[in-house]
Amino acid sequence: PVGRRMASPQGGGKQRRRGPQLQQVLLQMSAACEMARHQELPSRAHSTNHWTKQRTSELHALRRECHMWQAECNRLWLQVQQLRNQQDDKAAITLAASACWPA
Repeated sequence: PVGRRMASPQGGGKQRRRGPQLQQVLLQMSAACEMARHQELPSRAHSTNHWTKQRTSELHALRRECHMWQAECNRLWLQVQQLRNQQDDKAAITLAASACWPA
């Protein structure tokens, strides 16, 4: 605005007195930030560790389930093979019997 005079350099005494106060506040804020950062790191590590343990537990459960299904698949495959062998044996017996006793 026109007609207003700027503050004289002599009025800077307030600024100079505020400087140390501002610096003190900034130092306190910096210390608080640093303390919060140090407190957050173990919290993050615990959270990450918990997540890792949970994921590891889930993976173990899935592997157990996978092995269970593989075992079931193998059991059923063996049963199919046994039934085929029984069928082949019956067919061979029938064939041999018909060869021995012609109709």
